[in-house]
Amino acid sequence: MIPYRIVRWINEVYPVTVFLLYLGLFLLTFAVCFLIPVVGILTLLFSIFALIPAVGLWQVLQASERWLARGLIRGRVCPGCGQSLSDDASAASDCLACGAAYETNGARVVA
Repeated sequence: MIPYRIVRWINEVYPVTVFLLYLGLFLLTFAVCFLIPVVGILTLLFSIFALIPAVGLWQVLQASERWLARGLIRGRVCPGCGQSLSDDASAASDCLACGAAYETNGARVVA
């Protein structure tokens, strides 16, 4: 359950962190581009090609979160709080303690 919580927290923080890094890179480039114009061009190329591994890493993090959640759901344990899940035969597994719902593939259902 602890690895799931860690991966879930990283998944929540990762997009905001990448956005703030790109915003900081923009501000740095804007401050320097009038003095050294080549820096603006190089930063633009770097930022475009850096999106590919950033998005790929985010997809890997999401897949690992779903994989960890599936293991806990199979054991009828809520990945979020550790309490037992309801025994409904529906497509989603609901936690009675924290109110979270999970699909059979491990994705968290947002209400």
